[in-house]
Amino acid sequence: MSVTEVEDGRRRRAADNREKTAKAMFDLIRETGEVPTAKEVADRAKLSRRTVFRLFEDIEDVQRAAMEMQRTEVMQRFPAPTGGPTRDARIDALVEHRTAIYEFIMPLRRVAERLKHRNALVRESQAKNRTLARMHLQGLFAKDLPDGEREVVLDALLAATSWSAWAHLRDDHGFDVERSKAAMRRTVAALL
Repeated sequence: MSVTEVEDGRRRRAADNREKTAKAMFDLIRETGEVPTAKEVADRAKLSRRTVFRLFEDIEDVQRAAMEMQRTEVMQRFPAPTGGPTRDARIDALVEHRTAIYEFIMPLRRVAERLKHRNALVRESQAKNRTLARMHLQGLFAKDLPDGEREVVLDALLAATSWSAWAHLRDDHGFDVERSKAAMRRTVAALL
């Protein structure tokens, strides 16, 4: 075996172990609703703690990888709707899309909400998500946004379809998914 083949094998193993570690973090948070310890992550990944910290700078670096893994999975699993023939169809597509994403990310997002005030990484990730959400709304409702009020209506749509609005309906009020969807849909229709 050549030196290049050995190095390629090491790089592949390192990449595989990084992915296993990030997935372990991701899965443990989804299952428990808590941020796991480094030992728990290493045990789930079937790696030593030493190996984990050879691959990652610190536990926040593992969290960053898990958040990126979630963002990638969400984008693959829930591609953004591109529109519809009518405004009502576009509203329905948006509400279904946001509902599917929010229900999927709920366990990780609840943990992120508890951490965001003391964790810059979480705040950065949430800022990226807000930027993507705004771009999506702008594209989806380009022909529906009223002239002269485009930005303010877009701001209101962003607030009405945000994770915070969804969590308020689901967690604070205890509404089921269907009632929460109906409230979001009604709000978006009223704004447009």
